[in-house]
Amino acid sequence: MRVNLNLTLREMQMENEEITDGVSVDDVVAWFGGEQVVLAKKLGVTKAAVSYWVSEGKIPANRAIQVEQLTQGAIKAVDLPIIKR
Repeated sequence: MRVNLNLTLREMQMENEEITDGVSVDDVVAWFGGEQVVLAKKLGVTKAAVSYWVSEGKIPANRAIQVEQLTQGAIKAVDLPIIKR
């Protein structure tokens, strides 16, 4: 892997920024009726997990894919803010 040492500080920050334009985790909860517990049941996770995602404003990538499948593409995984691991 090659590292570009000529990047400015702003360019490095931009490379590490997450794209948050699009659909929020709150939007996903709203799509499922506005109840975190409903989304949790649909995804097979605990309400605490969904609550954490809402507080962080991000969702795990595998769950974003599930959301896309459950909404039949109405919410696209690529539009969701993803938790980086």
